[in-house]
Amino acid sequence: MITAIEMDEYCIRNGLGYFPDTSHKKEFAVLEERIREKEHLLMAFTANNLYNSESAPVWNGNIAVVLTDHRLLYGKKTLLGGSLKTVDLIDIAGISENSFGNYETKLIIDFSIGDRIMLGLNRKNSDKVIEMLKENVDIQKKQEKREGFSVADELLKFKQLLDMKAITEEEYEKKKKELLGE
Repeated sequence: MITAIEMDEYCIRNGLGYFPDTSHKKEFAVLEERIREKEHLLMAFTANNLYNSESAPVWNGNIAVVLTDHRLLYGKKTLLGGSLKTVDLIDIAGISENSFGNYETKLIIDFSIGDRIMLGLNRKNSDKVIEMLKENVDIQKKQEKREGFSVADELLKFKQLLDMKAITEEEYEKKKKELLGE
């Protein structure tokens, strides 16, 4: 299991934070509970704001972002706990950037469903963050295609086993939760 401390240490060690030497354990803790047991950390970084496709702030302040071997997770610590979103790597259609003012670059992540998010990155390390993110996403997407793994395909297989009564309802529900990261 990947811990918030491991994510934070990775971010600081690689200079990938919006404020590179600052700890963001609280933000990474929001993501920790949603990391699947068998996922592996590929990179962790922080952003300053999350914008929607019209460049309006959705979340202000520190945003923690983690890339695992199967998903992109991003979240923010709030007064009531935290906000969190996850995206399967296969659903990432593109990664680009756009300059924004003198100090910030917007990381733009387009999704195959036609939506996008934008994250504010520190201009000093934005090239490094974007390059590493693109590289890791490309490698993992190619790996998943070679393995032929998709959550939908796996769910369908287990549903068929359930329908054939080869597994119990409890076994199906357990596997479904595991695959969906619940």
